[in-house]
Amino acid sequence: MAGNSATNSSRTWNMCEMWWEMKIVHGKPRHSQSQGSVERANQDIENMLATWMETNKTSKWSEGLKFVQAMKNRAYHDGIKSSPYEIMFGVPMRMGLATSVLPRDAVKTMNSEEDLETVLSNITISGNENELNDQEKDSDDDAQDNDMEDSVTSNDVQDSNDKVPQLPGTSESNQDRINKVRKIREAAREGLEIQAKKMKKISNEKFPDAQVGQNVRIKVPDVDRAKIDPKSIIAVIIKKEDELYQLGTKLGIINSLYSRNQFTVCSEIFISLEDVKPEEISLRSVVSKQSLVGGQGFKKCTCLKKCITKKCICRGNNMKCNSKCHGSDPCTNK
Repeated sequence: MAGNSATNSSRTWNMCEMWWEMKIVHGKPRHSQSQGSVERANQDIENMLATWMETNKTSKWSEGLKFVQAMKNRAYHDGIKSSPYEIMFGVPMRMGLATSVLPRDAVKTMNSEEDLETVLSNITISGNENELNDQEKDSDDDAQDNDMEDSVTSNDVQDSNDKVPQLPGTSESNQDRINKVRKIREAAREGLEIQAKKMKKISNEKFPDAQVGQNVRIKVPDVDRAKIDPKSIIAVIIKKEDELYQLGTKLGIINSLYSRNQFTVCSEIFISLEDVKPEEISLRSVVSKQSLVGGQGFKKCTCLKKCITKKCICRGNNMKCNSKCHGSDPCTNK
């Protein structure tokens, strides 16, 4: 649901109050590194939906969702060397009569809706006859199975190396289809592995390994800094473990690990390993302590006595009062 967390929480509570049998289970938060791929997928759907609406001259976007999803499901994917639909069902997606299960000769002779209904009715009738034949055959097989069970002895047990009999109810055509789907999915898995190795190779060439003691520049997320704070900070590599790097600053060791693509190696040395304090600290705390305006936050005071004493929140935090503080009252902390 769109909106802030407080609004969503209120909506959830109202829904549970309205439907008392309703149970909402909250899952794990999405990993930050997967956010980009999710946003790109959403943007892809948005662009396709906008094109469909423009082509059909309509504002009913919900009616185009099924067509957009069908286009994505039948599109060729370079990684799996097939379409998602074919990976799932083992056959290409059927679009219209040309790719349906109807005989080609029957499709060529169709000129009206009545012709289509006639062909479908014939298929239904023949299908019912086959179903009745299968039921009769199954009943005969059940009777034979009962007779066999009565005559089974310990000497009739077959060796474990014998061929496993085919599952009941599974025809040869269905078994062939299952094998075909398995082969397609196995080929898709191999294609994804090849794609992953290719991406790993490109990443290693673009981001070579960094060494302990090298200085790096870390980009600070917008949520961890004020608008006028620096967009990056300088740190030094303390150690490397499992392709992840632990970084430190003059204010302490950053309490989160970084992958190689999350920082840029500096050509010069600004901080040595001896300059790093042993205690752990968050990236936001580092930025706040280096900030000239107190870092990210929403601190403001409501003083009525010109912010003279340390009772003023801004003065107590060594911050200057801003436009949100104490309205238009006079102030000595600007």
